[in-house]
Amino acid sequence: MKVLLSVLGVGRQGFWGFIERFQLRPAMGLLMLTAVGREAGHQVDLTDQRVEHFSTEQWIERAVTGRYDVVGLSTYSVTRDVHAACLRQLRNHFPGKIVVGGPAAIPECADFWLESGADAMVIGEGERTFVELLSRWEANKPWLDVAGTAAADANGRTSFGPPRSYLTVAELERLPYPAWTPFWIRSYVDRMIIDARFPTAGIIAARGCPFRCAFCGSPRMWRGVRQRSVDNVIAEIDWLVKEFGVRHLGFSDDIFGVRASWVHEFCDAMQRRSTRPSWMICMHPLMFGRDRRAVFAAMVRAGLNFVSFGAQSADDTVLRNINRTPAELEGLKESIAICRSLGIGSAVTYIFGLPGDTPETAQKAINLVLEMRPTLADFHPLWYFRGSELSDKYPNCDGNPYGYAEHKRWAKQARRRFYFDFSTIARIVWYVGRKNPRYFLTLIRIALAALSHYLFESDDVTIGDSGDERTSPPGQSATEIDTKRSAMNPG
Repeated sequence: MKVLLSVLGVGRQGFWGFIERFQLRPAMGLLMLTAVGREAGHQVDLTDQRVEHFSTEQWIERAVTGRYDVVGLSTYSVTRDVHAACLRQLRNHFPGKIVVGGPAAIPECADFWLESGADAMVIGEGERTFVELLSRWEANKPWLDVAGTAAADANGRTSFGPPRSYLTVAELERLPYPAWTPFWIRSYVDRMIIDARFPTAGIIAARGCPFRCAFCGSPRMWRGVRQRSVDNVIAEIDWLVKEFGVRHLGFSDDIFGVRASWVHEFCDAMQRRSTRPSWMICMHPLMFGRDRRAVFAAMVRAGLNFVSFGAQSADDTVLRNINRTPAELEGLKESIAICRSLGIGSAVTYIFGLPGDTPETAQKAINLVLEMRPTLADFHPLWYFRGSELSDKYPNCDGNPYGYAEHKRWAKQARRRFYFDFSTIARIVWYVGRKNPRYFLTLIRIALAALSHYLFESDDVTIGDSGDERTSPPGQSATEIDTKRSAMNPG
């Protein structure tokens, strides 16, 4: 079959538009599905609106005139409303099959996606399900019973196939490498990594996360952690270096290196490479415990140059409310201090609007960040990702009484406090001058764009702005959300 797998943009200004412009991370899921589909004998093409900058009309025209049999779309909570509108337009012109997958493709959303024009929705891990769907469609065989799918039956009712088991580690290691090409290697660039060496590529060493943060959909998407062997991961890195000359890797794991022993083995293998790319990871503040300094030192020797920490809150009660622990605060402080001493770039992220959050807890977060002095920091309002514990617990997105507009304002004010702080500016300038002086031109571009799209973005809240069309300040309808604003932050 001829298949067009698609990534569409967020379609918004402000924070998400800023991120899409400067932090263009690869569509690892669709790169993998492209490779799996081709291995099964299908003609699979990948297109990404974030890279190719086509309009919805041009996307539809390509699907129709290219005579594709299937169009696949990966979607997320933050893109749900935009992508549904695109699907409805596609359905009016495209005669083939339409399939939707990704983190927003969960059972509770099946009716939504099918009514928006999809013929089938892939639930959870997609490799085997995708190939089976293509095989059934190509052979004109019944396909409503395909495991891991949702579809409409002959009466228009949503029908679910049986659950699909997750790939074992052995099965993960037998998958083909993602369908990288020189074009995608050049196109996916994270401009926020100051000392990244180009070209760059993404890689996934493990699927899943050992933690169960209440705001995150990963526990439901992946169910546990499956860690590929060091040899298997190293083989993929060697391939990326040999085939594409990759000099920097971005690990897309939810949490990198769940076991310290695995990390040490990986670092030993990386150090034995004559050509060794630099790399970045995401970490939980409690990772590696007492071995933290030794693990960090090993990773730096193996090429680590940047770490991002999901801190989320600086308040004990708020942390407990999201299945986290106050012990993270000291762990985070220690980790940031280690990064600074070893010359590693660091970033921390905080969420405003979690259950228990107040103007005072938001202030605690910015005070802690200014005290810790990471290289970069991000503060953003809570997005109720469908499939997360918070989304299930608060179906009306009302887990915090202040409302989304106020949370957005706290985040914007925290960004200004951090990035207009003299010590932050001096620290970034020093880091750039020491690590990558050529980055100064990029830094100027980012700073100019940040003024309007990140630090001074509009206070207006539109439907879907938070990643969920249900979100609105308590007592306000979806229509009122466009015209009404919360009171200014008293803090």
